[in-house]
Amino acid sequence: MFSNSLKYSLKAISYLAGHSSVNRKYGIKELAEKTQVPAPYLGKLLQKLSREGVISSLKGPHGGFYLSPENKSKHIDSVVYLIDGEDRFKNCILDLDHCNATNPCALHKYYAQVKGGFLSQIETITLGDLAQGTQVLGPLA
Repeated sequence: MFSNSLKYSLKAISYLAGHSSVNRKYGIKELAEKTQVPAPYLGKLLQKLSREGVISSLKGPHGGFYLSPENKSKHIDSVVYLIDGEDRFKNCILDLDHCNATNPCALHKYYAQVKGGFLSQIETITLGDLAQGTQVLGPLA
């Protein structure tokens, strides 16, 4: 359901939510090691997220990526739509062009229920909420 780009982005943001601050920033290499995401790929994703204001970054010797209090108040739908686009969740789960409410595929009615619940959830979960799941990625510092 999620692209690798979205999975990697959410892993990195989850880690940053639980570990970073204005005083503790992470470089791409260190964050890639912590999240087990390929560094070059992660770098491009983090730059895009930073450019769009979803996460914060600071250049220079003491720079890196982090989540500010403002970033933590953003909802994860901003990440989902920025990385995967809104169409990914509006389209047929089987990628059939002709699937719609009047001409549904075999999974249409089941996916519609799941999709509706998912889309309403991502509008309420904040990036800061993702800190709750950081135990999987390592203990809080």
